[in-house]
Amino acid sequence: MIHQIRKFLRNLLQERSQIETISSNEKQPEAISADEELSRFIFSSEHLNNNKTIVKAAAFMPNRNLKTSVFRKSRMSSDEYNHKKTDIAKLRNKELRAAVLIKVSSVLGASLQVEPEESEHKWHADLIGWSENKHEQKTMAQALAREASVE
Repeated sequence: MIHQIRKFLRNLLQERSQIETISSNEKQPEAISADEELSRFIFSSEHLNNNKTIVKAAAFMPNRNLKTSVFRKSRMSSDEYNHKKTDIAKLRNKELRAAVLIKVSSVLGASLQVEPEESEHKWHADLIGWSENKHEQKTMAQALAREASVE
């Protein structure tokens, strides 16, 4: 028991030391609220129906790292958001087919989480918590697609 307490305290001190070494100038991403609106940029016509009015589950399927990239639209001005869409399309060297909107509350309702990830792009986040099972992933993605709307 004493050994476990010592180990716990040692780990706690190490974590505190690591936290203190983070530059105070580094800004942490703002916390995400359930009422925020997220935007998923769509580059494949296969992610929408023919009329580009209905989102397909494929639009939300995770990548091989079990993450789905989104942007926190509610946190951006309309100019910043439009520039972000243009910049990402240029970076990917693809035409942006659409932007799909979904509330954080809908993501949480599908048993997923939203994790801010701004290492490359301000206001970027990842949908995380995906199952490794493809069938379960599709079920989760279908739940997101039902709640999403094409901008």
